Amino acid sequence: MINAVDADENLSIRQFWKEFNIKNAIDNIAESWDEVTPSNMNAVWKKLWPECVHNFKGFPEPTPVVREIVNLAHTAGMDEVGEEDIVELLASHDEELSNEDLMAIEQVRALEEETAEEDDPEPQLHLTRKILADVISKFESGIHDIVNNDPNRERSLKFENTVRSALTAYKMLHQEKVHQAQQTTITSFFTKPAATSPASSTSTSSDDDTPTSPQ
Repeated sequence: MINAVDADENLSIRQFWKEFNIKNAIDNIAESWDEVTPSNMNAVWKKLWPECVHNFKGFPEPTPVVREIVNLAHTAGMDEVGEEDIVELLASHDEELSNEDLMAIEQVRALEEETAEEDDPEPQLHLTRKILADVISKFESGIHDIVNNDPNRERSLKFENTVRSALTAYKMLHQEKVHQAQQTTITSFFTKPAATSPASSTSTSSDDDTPTSPQ
């Protein structure tokens, strides 16, 4: 949030949260997960499975972390937030929720769902063949430029392998869409039009068929 607001002077905190979506949340979770170190992953098992924890050095003191959270809150414009507020909030997670708390949470959730229904639905995203082809072409062009201009061959080779590996899924998706389009074209070509029912015709007798009265 801080990075986004700093990058765009016209973006307010309220506007940021209004535009925040599930994709942004997933990206944040992915970035946070990447920051989890193996030592922290090992340490969190201490109470459940002490035998599997090795070289435990303890967790960092909460005070610097709390102070950092307060500084971030102040940067975001929430000057009224203090260290005691953060400590109280963290401590509240250890308390068992009462029936009143659960009812209040449910009311807030219902209100949020109501508000979400009133908001305009987000446009559906589609990766068309054209978009995929353009993206693949741009990446191939970028790879070509890096490989042909980077004097460090080891670095450019690592870059090329990494990008091509990440691009494989989109190339396969593009090929699949092209194949589906070809199949649709072939199927429509061989599909016969529905037969039309013959128009009803009224047969008339010729003069030769008309019986003549006897002489």
